[in-house]
Amino acid sequence: MQGLIKNKALGLIETVGLVGAIEACDAAAKAANVIVSAAEVTDPALVTLKIFGELAAVQAAVNSGAQAAARVGQLLSAHVIPNPDDNLEVIMGGTMKIRAPKVPGDKPPFAAETRPPEVSPGRPSAEPPGDIDWNRIESMKVTQLRNFARSIPNLPIKGREISRADKVTLIREIRRALGIQ
Repeated sequence: MQGLIKNKALGLIETVGLVGAIEACDAAAKAANVIVSAAEVTDPALVTLKIFGELAAVQAAVNSGAQAAARVGQLLSAHVIPNPDDNLEVIMGGTMKIRAPKVPGDKPPFAAETRPPEVSPGRPSAEPPGDIDWNRIESMKVTQLRNFARSIPNLPIKGREISRADKVTLIREIRRALGIQ
């Protein structure tokens, strides 16, 4: 059974420009088992990556991501907050509830298969599918969730909207597409 990680941390990497942010995101995601939950862009081309996970993993991911952004000359700042208060969710724009890493043999989000059930074009299913493991879906990394979202027919968001969507938006739109509110 998956439980909440007790030694959680929030990591932030801020870059000037998208290239540095992409480099940092790629390096951070490859360095440790973390969730890169969002990339927030502000007006003067500042991009802030938000990384959640266990403290040691977040520290490793932020260090790796910061080095990668610095190599392309776009690192502005990097910071790790150990055991952030749950009230930070309000300004972070997403959940900080981190699930334990996937255990070998875990079921996919859809117990019987690895793809979503068919939904009739133009309207959501009359009855929500009961075999969806929402805990598993909510524990996916944003990149995994984006790939999963692309496999769902009639998803209200498409293409670049999926690529730019954060975790909360993706889960909300998946629920809408499957007729689950």
